[in-house]
Amino acid sequence: AQTATGGHTQASDNKNDHDAAEIGTITHKLIELYWDQLEEDKYDRYLEKFNVFDPESATVIKGYLNVFKKSLVYSDLKAGARHYFEHEFDQDGKRGAIDLVYFDEKRNGWRIIDFKTGNRTVEKEKSYATQLTFYKEVMEARGLEICSAELLWLCG
Repeated sequence: AQTATGGHTQASDNKNDHDAAEIGTITHKLIELYWDQLEEDKYDRYLEKFNVFDPESATVIKGYLNVFKKSLVYSDLKAGARHYFEHEFDQDGKRGAIDLVYFDEKRNGWRIIDFKTGNRTVEKEKSYATQLTFYKEVMEARGLEICSAELLWLCG
């Protein structure tokens, strides 16, 4: 069986992998749970719920949330797009979860969004292209018209 995940990646080169992965996971969860309530004066309260007390980690996560708020994806969600966070699939031996799938009315199709934290590189872009193709194939096999499958880099 093939397995795909939301790809929680490194938050910064100067943090160890465990810390970076944890920051990515927390960022993903905060977006999933609070995307429609992302106001800077609430960030500290949200971070406390995830036991983020380290000022450096908090600053990194807040930056990621602010980048998300400036994205077209966020605008589409706020405008009422039908959407599913952490969309799980298990089809024909293929299992995983897609960070976000939402319907784009303008393009009359579903958009697959994979959130990425960390430093953007050409190598990472190539690696993740395979993941996006995989997600697209799975969702199309389920009968959805996919108009795009893309990365949303939260590193700014």
